[in-house]
Amino acid sequence: MNRAELRAAIARKGLLMKDISEALGVSPTTLYYKLIGRTEFKESEIRTLVKVLALTPDEVNLIFWDEA
Repeated sequence: MNRAELRAAIARKGLLMKDISEALGVSPTTLYYKLIGRTEFKESEIRTLVKVLALTPDEVNLIFWDEA
């Protein structure tokens, strides 16, 4: 997972981490742990991120499937 690209996608949308944690239904602390790699995103959370961030298929591959 390319966490730097995920953070960049969030920033490009002008969203705050609070917005993302609310969309995912997790606490800001839980989101932080996911963003630093302490815990992994669930499949349902990835689907939500794709919708909220309006990610293209290329962005999805870059963020979630390519190793970085």
